[in-house]
Amino acid sequence: MGRLRSATDFWAGLAGPSRRLLIGAVVIFIVGLFLLMRVSGKVEYSTVATNVPLNQVQAMQKELDAAGIPNRTANGATAIEVPAGQVDQARIALVSGNSGTSPGWEIFDKSGFGDTDYTQQIKFVRAKEGEIERALTSMDQIESADVNIAVPAKQAFTSE
Repeated sequence: MGRLRSATDFWAGLAGPSRRLLIGAVVIFIVGLFLLMRVSGKVEYSTVATNVPLNQVQAMQKELDAAGIPNRTANGATAIEVPAGQVDQARIALVSGNSGTSPGWEIFDKSGFGDTDYTQQIKFVRAKEGEIERALTSMDQIESADVNIAVPAKQAFTSE
């Protein structure tokens, strides 16, 4: 009770302008604290992928969810956004998951012990196709790409 009494005595000892000044300072402090909490709790999102075909959006979101990265769609569900601090992690998760694109150099990660030279050559061509496809689709002007590399068969007797 002693503190309440000292507070009421302090309030009674203040003149009108001092009371208004104290009330104004408390109100400004509370409003400032509220605004600070409101602004600091807001998450800034950055775009990771744009012009994504609708059939690949869900696959990409599954990859991001599996990596534990919050995400949302934008621009009529053709762009994917993630928190600004996790853009690099999201890109790595999308590249490692392949989400709808052809495999690139990671095709060699699953090499078997019994792979023949012919199998390695086929994987090499498929890896080049996948990497070229990724490079093309990463450009803003290109929505989708399908790359096929034709390798002619070697003949025993050819003129050079």
